[in-house]
Amino acid sequence: MTADSQNKGSEDKLWTDALGSSPARDFERMVFSREPAMVKRERENGLRMWTKYDPTTFTEKEYEIVPGMWDHEHCSVCWHKVSEGEPFWQNSQKHILCVSCYAAFEKRS
Repeated sequence: MTADSQNKGSEDKLWTDALGSSPARDFERMVFSREPAMVKRERENGLRMWTKYDPTTFTEKEYEIVPGMWDHEHCSVCWHKVSEGEPFWQNSQKHILCVSCYAAFEKRS
């Protein structure tokens, strides 16, 4: 096995681990902006857990909404932090790619 084939294998695994073996190819370019977060009212292990606001799972009894608390996303492949005003790509499976990984994804196809 050559170094190039080892690198290709580990690169393929990186993409498969992040996106699965057959990711939806319907990526749409977006620009990140802050969004509300849902913060659990009850503490878990002494911490208040939070997640991006989702109207399908939000209940006023369980969560409070904090405007603008969801302040970044991460690339599914390289874990780059996508912050306010930065472009990124997202598909229908909610996979997020930074600009560099999206360019690499397009070349892989």
